[in-house]
Amino acid sequence: MGMRYWNQQKRQLAGQWYARACGLEPVVAEEKTRSALATVLDYNVMRVKGGAIGAVNGMQPDGGVDMSSTQSKEVWPGVTYAVAAAMVHEGMSEAAFRTAKGAHDAAWSKDGFGYAFQKPESWTEDGGYRALHYMRPLAIWAMHWALSPPELHKDLRTAPPEPGSPADAALGQEQFEKVASMLKLPEELPQRGYLWAIRRLLRQMVIS
Repeated sequence: MGMRYWNQQKRQLAGQWYARACGLEPVVAEEKTRSALATVLDYNVMRVKGGAIGAVNGMQPDGGVDMSSTQSKEVWPGVTYAVAAAMVHEGMSEAAFRTAKGAHDAAWSKDGFGYAFQKPESWTEDGGYRALHYMRPLAIWAMHWALSPPELHKDLRTAPPEPGSPADAALGQEQFEKVASMLKLPEELPQRGYLWAIRRLLRQMVIS
């Protein structure tokens, strides 16, 4: 296959990140995961403006940005933060913050692109962007989750609790119906034809 089909994609370990974030067993060997993430840092982050704009989606083996499509040449800040969170989960905190710093600085620093609170879905190394006010950059909270994972409230593998008594079930049904009645939309009046409208208009004219 041609070179364009071999590109270093920063999202290649999304499944591993999901598993770690959910407290599950890893799906990829840890040494292979860290090796792949180190390559993402080397290629997708540091080889584009010295890491100052985040992680580019796709990179070629020669270290150049994959220009074969619109998305491959872009930086998606939300995915950059997700990659950084994955690095935290794998014990690569320094690499994580070097990766995230570029996405932060590109949006917020005086030497960046000036997006600030209008952070878009994506940008390119020259500052071109798509879709301002995008939600995916909120993935920065995934870094917080990785750095300070919450304690699980219960073991999800335990058996479900025993069902409640019939009285409890009846009370629950009554409360449900009460809420449902408040949320019910009013019934619409049936549509009437134009003859009825004319008749009503003539009646009002006669009365007045």
